[in-house]
This record gives sequence, structure tokens and C-alpha cells, in this order.
Amino acid sequence: MDSGHAAFFEGVCVNFTSCSFENCSSGAVYIRNAQSDSTVRFCNFTDCVSACAGAVRYSDNEKLVISSSNFNRCISKGYGGAVYISECKNSRIISCDFTNCSSDNEGAAIYISNSIISDSLVESCNFTKCHYIQNNTALEAVSSKYNNTLVENCRFIDIYPVSVTASDLTMVYTSGSLFKVTVFGSDGRPADGVTVRIAGKISKTLTTKNGIAQFKVTQTPGTYKITVTALGKSLAKTITVKHLLTLKTATFKKSAKKLTLQASLAKVNGKYLKNKAVTFKINGKKVASARTNSKGIAKITIKNPDVVKKLKAGKKLTYQVTYLKDTVKKYAKLKK
Repeated sequence: MDSGHAAFFEGVCVNFTSCSFENCSSGAVYIRNAQSDSTVRFCNFTDCVSACAGAVRYSDNEKLVISSSNFNRCISKGYGGAVYISECKNSRIISCDFTNCSSDNEGAAIYISNSIISDSLVESCNFTKCHYIQNNTALEAVSSKYNNTLVENCRFIDIYPVSVTASDLTMVYTSGSLFKVTVFGSDGRPADGVTVRIAGKISKTLTTKNGIAQFKVTQTPGTYKITVTALGKSLAKTITVKHLLTLKTATFKKSAKKLTLQASLAKVNGKYLKNKAVTFKINGKKVASARTNSKGIAKITIKNPDVVKKLKAGKKLTYQVTYLKDTVKKYAKLKK
């Protein structure tokens, strides 16, 4: 059976000494059904990737001893970033270094799973920046299931990944929505020092509380590109501020005696905005102001203004409404 590993053995014991495995895209070593003990000594594994254990996979075997070996950037898309051991009697992993190893599931560096009665030992090993991520949380470098595993005299250094996360934000103008950034350092603790640039111009330096930095978005309606920088990482996000105003389509007649214009304000945080002043303009000239009613609607009926009467029929005109810094424009053709 060809497993795709750089070295695959079945039914025999194997002893690796002073071997190097680099850039193994389907895993480095897979030993299965060995009839006697196997060893991996003074070996180096670098940039080895597999669906299960990037460096050493050992299953249904006698005792395995891994000693004085280095595992760098070994990655598993399943369990055990560097080493996966299952159904093995009394495995030993001694004086090994694991650096930048990771997995999509448990055991960023080592995963041991035995349903048989067995004792395993992980002793005098160093684990540096080994982690797996689940729900944005950094978890263990060594994981053991259905097995008695003793971890002794080991060092765990920066096992948590630096985490900087934020989401795109869509909001209504003046709603007071918050743009939030979550920041955790390599020690797994909340970190400070978040810088946010809006549209490449406005820069804010934020402080964090319990790992969350935030600021109230006060921008006018539009779409803004956001760059978040913290702990040497950068994120690109988008803030979309929607118009609060809606302008009802109006009909303009040169011969009309009266003109009706109507606008409304959207609900903010579930409430209508009442008694708010809005201003109507035609071709840039103010024609009237009004206040919203209990449903957030502002409506005016006025004499046909001179700005309309002076135009020739068939001409295009612009009418608009403004609330604070929110302006909505529409265009119409003047009828006779």
C-alpha cells in the first residue's frame, strides 16, 4: 500500500537515525503494524504536511521512541501537527524540539490516542509557537485521548498565536455603531496598541479593554476602507454607512400652483426620529425646512417656487433633502 508518505512501512520495525525530511507534502514517516519496537533518533523534520501528522504517524504498533529530534513547521490538517500515535504500547518522546507546528484539530505538536491500556511519556521537550485554532482560541500543543500520558520537564513557549480580528460593519448614519477589533498576544492575553486608518487618511490609536478595542463610527454615508494594525499584523475591512434619509419621488410642473416634497428618516436603534429638522433644496437653492412627525416623515406643500417657474419646460432639475450631514439627491424633468 502506498500511503503517499516519504517513508511508509507496514509489518516491520523501523529505526531512523540522523535522517532529514524536508518539504514532504504528504507526510514524512508512516509506520503501521510494526511487530517490535521502532525508534526515531537525531532526525530533522522541516515543512512536512499531511492530513494526519506532518512528520511521524505511528499506529497499531509496539513501543515507539522518538528522541533528540527537531520538528519545524510541521502541519496536520487533522490531528497531531508533527506526531500522531494511536494504539501503541508505551510510547516515549524525549528531548525533542517542536517549533511552529500546528493542526486543524487537537494536538498542535503531538496527539496520542490509545484505546488499549498504555502509558506514554513526553519528557524534556520544547514546544515553541505550537498551536491549533478553534473558535479563535489557541489550545494545547500536546493532546492525549484514552491514554495515560505523563508530560514532564517540558517547556512551552508562545503556544498562543497572535490574534487580531475584526469584521466588516454595515450601519445607518447616526446609529452610533461601534467598529470593534479583538487583539490577543502570543501569551494568550489581551494586548494593546491598535491603530486604525480610515480611507487612508484618518488615523486612530485605540486602547483595548479585555482584548477589545472599539470606536464609534461617525462618518457620513458612504463606503470606507479600514486598515487595522496591531502586533505586526494588518487587516483590511470595510465600513458601510447607509443613508438615514429617503426622498420621495416628486413631480414638477411649470404650470402647477403648488409643490409637495416628502422625505423620511429611517429608524435608528428601533426608534423613529421625530421632531428632526430637514431642509429641501431645488437646484441648490433652499425652498423650505420641515420637522419629522412621530413616524419620522417630513412633508411640505408650498407655492411653486421661482426656481421652478423660471426654468423652461423639459429642463432637468435637481431636488434634494438634507439632515445633518446626510444628503439625498434626485433628478426630474420639468413638465409644462
